[in-house]
Amino acid sequence: MLLVLVLLVIVYLVASPMWSEDTPEDTSGEETFAVATIDHTLLVGLELTHGEGSLSFALNDKATEWDWNENGEVPLDNMAFATVVTALNDARSKYKLEGVTAEELAEYGLDEPSMKVKFSFSDSSSKEYFFGKLNSFNNLYYISEASAPTTVYMVDAAVKDSLELEIYDFVLEETPPAITEAKINRVEYYPQLDEFYTIFSYHPSGKASEYTDRYEWYYNIDHKNISSSSVIAPGYPVDSDVADTLASLVTGLSFDECVGLDYSDGNYGFSDTHKIVISYNATEGETDVLQKQEYVIYLGSQTEDGKIYAHTADSKLVYLLGSSDEWISLLSSTRAQLLPDEVWLPNYEFVDSMTFTSGADTVTVNVKTTDGNTSFTSSASNDAEAISALVKALENLTAKSNVEYFSDDSSLVEPAEMFAVEIAFNAGAAPKLDMIIERYSQNYCIVNFNGRADQLVTLKDAQAIVDMIASLGKKVA
Repeated sequence: MLLVLVLLVIVYLVASPMWSEDTPEDTSGEETFAVATIDHTLLVGLELTHGEGSLSFALNDKATEWDWNENGEVPLDNMAFATVVTALNDARSKYKLEGVTAEELAEYGLDEPSMKVKFSFSDSSSKEYFFGKLNSFNNLYYISEASAPTTVYMVDAAVKDSLELEIYDFVLEETPPAITEAKINRVEYYPQLDEFYTIFSYHPSGKASEYTDRYEWYYNIDHKNISSSSVIAPGYPVDSDVADTLASLVTGLSFDECVGLDYSDGNYGFSDTHKIVISYNATEGETDVLQKQEYVIYLGSQTEDGKIYAHTADSKLVYLLGSSDEWISLLSSTRAQLLPDEVWLPNYEFVDSMTFTSGADTVTVNVKTTDGNTSFTSSASNDAEAISALVKALENLTAKSNVEYFSDDSSLVEPAEMFAVEIAFNAGAAPKLDMIIERYSQNYCIVNFNGRADQLVTLKDAQAIVDMIASLGKKVA
């Protein structure tokens, strides 16, 4: 009798959860039940209600796109609706409770559902599903269909979680065009208040007007009143690290997420003048002919965590601009930060000769490039090592500062020429260029070359070249 009593207690403990908040008995063994059957081919309407509010959608007259009943202009992603249907059609339950009373429905939370999902079909029928409480013991939710309220299933919490959607989960987000670096023409940045705008132009084979083909990106400033289709001034080369960052931002252009449905509501700080314009080449239609295209991104204010609001000309949606930190760093860079550190970046195939002058000393170095190999000779000396060292010293001369950091500096001195270099070219727009290095401060010299007069090299580095010129000049004497 004691054994029978123990068995009865065990049976009670196993069976009682069927009618309680604890885990119900798995009466089906390995058998599972389909919780919902939804024919997506007939689907024309969807209503979703949960703690975050209610969403209602309808298929448009052409049966090609969905409309949000609250705002029909918001573009919606058809795949989001397929996801909702799939989530319920794929839901299976090992627990099926039949003949459930009204009191039991209340116990399961189905008298006041935590979520409702209603599907409307083209044959005027509909199906509505209710989610009740979570059974915390087994992490399953109670669910029933409105047309069969006395039958209750239990489904994994992931099913309900996948349906707790907001409008942004249904939005069809814009994808920026795929732009390879070779197809970029230029990138223009228009500040919000400044009357000038920044131009970054891309030249994959260098600029024909330059003394070298080893720069690909150039930087310039133009006036906003001039059309963007106007001829751009030659500009200045962009530092290689900055150029790599710029190319990476354009080719990897992206939006982090959609955070607003209408850029004009005034909460995002947009204006018609604050924007990035990317000009690039792309095929249009079925032809393979490249056509110039423009992609415009309007910039708004920054969020508290430093992200930039953005929208495009083709949509009212508001996004957070991908790689906002990198864009901010680039677009707020000073002239000194944008320009390269090297004083010059020679391609010796373009160079005929280099004449160094310091005081009374003059050394002319002849340059010859054959099959990619460059040699340097001079009538000043047969010391090939000394000649090459002089050329190399100029090539390695790098700016350690910029004049923009020296405003109102008491260390400034009267200009005095340290040395000059006249470079004769066999290609490019200019047959020759003059580089002049002058004293600027107690520790720096300023370089005036190729339209620039802002780079500062150390007095020590300039003096080393002066000494080399003097040494070779003495050998001539």
